[in-house]
Amino acid sequence: MNEPQIEVISRRRYRNLIAMGMYPLLMGGYKATAHRDLDYINVFIVITAVLFLFELGLLLYQWSVKPKTIQLHEGRLIVGNRIFHTDELKSIIIEEYYGPHIGIKPKNKRLVPLWLAFRVLDKQQADHAFDEIHEWGERNEVPVLTQRIWTL
Repeated sequence: MNEPQIEVISRRRYRNLIAMGMYPLLMGGYKATAHRDLDYINVFIVITAVLFLFELGLLLYQWSVKPKTIQLHEGRLIVGNRIFHTDELKSIIIEEYYGPHIGIKPKNKRLVPLWLAFRVLDKQQADHAFDEIHEWGERNEVPVLTQRIWTL
């Protein structure tokens, strides 16, 4: 039997990067003009700059990671070189609104770990891939949810 395979890549967090870059500029500029308190602005800018650099480093790391393959086998799900048995999975989350994303939530996690959130590489094949995931979930009794993916 030919098992379905889905080409995926790490989920990019551009919105976080833009928000982290714009927030200190807007709020720091407001405080500088309204209150003339330069000491507060320096501490504020340093804290947000550290968070911005962390997000930028994470994005650069994600760009360097090669695409992976999700393989749907009976009783297990293989992501790259990791194997997840169906009894280890809490759910699989599909997010279509912000782009074709797939999140895999293990049983002991409340949110999807960042390393298990993916974007489908071929957007034209995303609907077919989502149908295959729904069928696999029904066969293996793993809930497949269509909702927003919340990551760590």
